[in-house]
Parts: sequence; C-alpha cells; structure tokens
Amino acid sequence: MSDGQSRRYIERRLVQNSGLIVAARIVTASLSLAAIPVVVARLGVSGYGAWESLVALASLASIFQAAISATLVWRVSAAFGAKDVGEILRTARVGATATLVLAAILWPGAWALRHVLVRFLQVPPEFQTTAAAAFPILAGIFLLSGLCDTLEAVVSGSQRSGLVNVVGAIGVAGNYTVVIVALTCGAGLWGLVAGQGVGFLVRLAGASAAARYAHGPVSLVPALPRRSDLAAARYSGLMLLGIVAQGLRDQTDKIVLAALASALWVGYYGIATRLASLVLEVSRFFYVPMLTAAGALNGAGDWLGVRQLYSRMMAVVSSLTGLVLVVTAGLAAHLVVLWMGKPIPEVLPLLWILITGSASAVMLTGPGTALCRGIGRVGIETTYLAFKLVSNLGLTIGLVLLIGARGTVVATGATWAVSSVLFVVVLHRQLDLPVRATWRAAGTALVAAAVTIAACGISQWFALPMTRREAILPLALLASASAAAYGAALFGLRLVSISTVRGGLRRLRASAI
Repeated sequence: MSDGQSRRYIERRLVQNSGLIVAARIVTASLSLAAIPVVVARLGVSGYGAWESLVALASLASIFQAAISATLVWRVSAAFGAKDVGEILRTARVGATATLVLAAILWPGAWALRHVLVRFLQVPPEFQTTAAAAFPILAGIFLLSGLCDTLEAVVSGSQRSGLVNVVGAIGVAGNYTVVIVALTCGAGLWGLVAGQGVGFLVRLAGASAAARYAHGPVSLVPALPRRSDLAAARYSGLMLLGIVAQGLRDQTDKIVLAALASALWVGYYGIATRLASLVLEVSRFFYVPMLTAAGALNGAGDWLGVRQLYSRMMAVVSSLTGLVLVVTAGLAAHLVVLWMGKPIPEVLPLLWILITGSASAVMLTGPGTALCRGIGRVGIETTYLAFKLVSNLGLTIGLVLLIGARGTVVATGATWAVSSVLFVVVLHRQLDLPVRATWRAAGTALVAAAVTIAACGISQWFALPMTRREAILPLALLASASAAAYGAALFGLRLVSISTVRGGLRRLRASAI
C-alpha cells in the first residue's frame, strides 16, 4: 500500500469511526440524561450526590489503568501503521498483565478503608451501610474494566474506534436499563451498583467480540513486558500526569464538595457536569479516531497528512463545540427545566463555570492533544498539564479557604481555560503544525462566547418556565435563533467557508462508499 493510499484509507476510517461515535455518544448521552431524573426522583438530590461521590472516589482507584489504556492505544496504532501484527497481540497481553497487577495491589485498600471513606464523604445516614458495602464492589469494577480497555485498544488502534463506542453505548444501555428497573422496584443504591456490574459485563463481552471482528482472536493471557516496553513506560508516566489533572478537574471536585459542603451540593454539581459534558461530547466524537489516525500516519512517515489532519479537525471541532456552547450555556435555565422538570437555580452558576473551562479546552486543545498522543509526543502535553495541576491545586486551596467548598469548581474552570492557551503556545513551538488553524479556532471561540452571552441575556426577557411542557416551545425558538446567529457570524467573519463545508460533505460521501 502506497503512502497516498494509506493516507486515504486512514482518513476514510477516521470519518467512518467518527460517524459511529456520533451515533453511539448520542445514544449514551440520551440514556444518561433520561436515567438521572429517575435517580433523583427515587433517591433525592442528596442520594444522587452520595452516589456521585462514591463513583468519583472509586474511579480514582483506576487512575493508573487510565494511563496504561492510553499507552496501549498509542502502541497498537503505531504497530498498525508499521503492519506489525505480532506486536499488537503482544501489547494486548502486556496490558492485561498491568490490569491484573494493579487490581491486586489497589483493591485490598479500597475494601479496608470502606467505612472511613464513607464517613469522609459525609454520605447521609440512611445510605451509609449500603455505601460501605458497595464501595469495594465499585472499585473492583473500575479496576477490572482495564481488561475492556485492553481489548478496546486493539480495536481503536486498528482504526476501528467507532466500534469501541458502539460497544460502550450497549454497555451503558445495559447499565441504565438495570438502574431504572431496579430503582422502580425500590432497590435504592444497590440498583445503581447492579447497573454498574451489568454494564461492565456487557462491555467486556462486546469488547471481546469487537476485537475478534477487527483483528481476529486476541489473547488476554498475561505476558511479561520486554526491554522495548521502556518507552511505553515513559509514555504511561507522562500520561499519568494528565489523568491526575483530569481527576482534579472532575472527581476531586465532587470529593471536596462532599467532604466540606454536603452530598446535596455534589448532586447539584453532578447535574451541572452532565450538561457541561455536552460540550465535551464534540471532542469525544473525533478524539480517538484522530489519535489513531495520527499514529498510523506518523508510523507511515506521512507528516503532511498529519498537518492536514490537524487543520481540518481544528475547524470541525471548534465550530461544532461553539454551536453546543451557544445552546447549552446560553439557554441553561430552560434546559434544566426541560431535563429535570423544574428549575434548579443552584445548578446554573456551576454549569457556567464548568462549561467555560471545558469549551476552552475542547476548542483550543482537543485536536492537538489527540495528535500528540497519537504520534507518541505526549511530553508536549506535560508542560500544560503540569501547569494545570499545580495551579489547580493552589487555586483550589486558596478559593476554598476564601469562599468555601464551591471554590474548587471556580478553580477548575479558571485553570482549565488558562492552561489551554499555554498548551497552544507549547504545541506550535515544538511541532510544525498550521498556526492559522489554531487562530481560526480561537476566533470561533470568541464568536461562540459573544453569541452565548447574547442568548443568555435575551432568554431573561422571557418568563422562566416551571414545567417541561412550558419549556419546550421557548427553548426550541431560542435555540434555533441562537444557532442561526452563530452560523451567520462564522460565515460573515469567514471563519467557515462554503468550500470547507462542501469539502467535508464530499469526504462524508466518499467514506460511505
């Protein structure tokens, strides 16, 4: 296969994978948004907050596995570009070894500290006994999910990351189906635990089937690493910093709110993060496909293809993210009513803070971080992540002392936005990538911010609806007008052109052939 053919194949797979991810993520987000009102109705906001706190703490047990998973995707993508089937299979076995070793080391601590951790999180008394019993189970599920990650790394690295998200959507469907049925039957927190367990088993079975379809039989029999894996160890170490920074951005906020405020505020935060995550969904549509495509192109020695990939994805991701930002942040009060069935004013300030930081990160850094990881230059990301980690810690401590537990949310949003600018500077100093693409994305972000502020102001002219039925019509009208204004501004300022849109449509048609 020639370089040109390889580039066309990889780019075609990127579009196809992104299409599958869009469909899968829409299903996943819809299921999540549908299930949370049921959880809140059955357990109350404080019960939902208690669950979010448990999940946040349990997920920290798998923080090392997340770094290993990212490393596996990189290694498999590079091996795919080099057409080294044996290395792909060996990488999967090494990944399984790492997962089992981590589980054996970390799970006993989760079990031994279960009662202490539940008291630390200030779980309401009526949930404490169940929470203490459920926490080790949750920790075990998160740790053993590394086996799913290993199989999915083989699928993603073989340029079929869309399948991974289809499997994930099926797992989420199983999870939330069990949750809704169990809560309706009065199972309480145990219904949420059962959902997590079913979701894990469904995902493991699906990942195994997807790996067999994408690559053939893949063994998870443990294998010892080789000396050649030292480069992967360094990559994992650098990735670990990013995972820690991500944990401070989200899970640690929940833990701080639980310990210093109450489970009620964790519930408000959980609702806000679900809405703010709609902005992150745009990046998730393209992140892994771009990562694996960049890894394969770089493995084939096609740097021109990497440059073109960066330019196109910056335009696509920034434009779509801006659209979601305008609707979600600009019309947040109406969206909360439509979703939860009533106004919850405490959610809005948290949402605006979180969505500002997340939108900045997605629009300025999303494609760049995916590219860096794909080509094995994750160290470029380290400077920006180290700054975010240190500044987040310092600002969190200062703001918590100054304004209370909610200061952790302000620190998260602020440091995320500022560190995104730093990443862009470091990226262009170390890699030969189109600077114009980044400036265009920054302009798109400014346009989106202006339209969002305008939409938020105009929405205040209308009476806030009290029920879902009252919210539907004004929300539809305001969202349509805001989206039209945003699109007109992008075309008017030439941040998006008709030729760019036509080119994207041609690629979509070509990928469907």
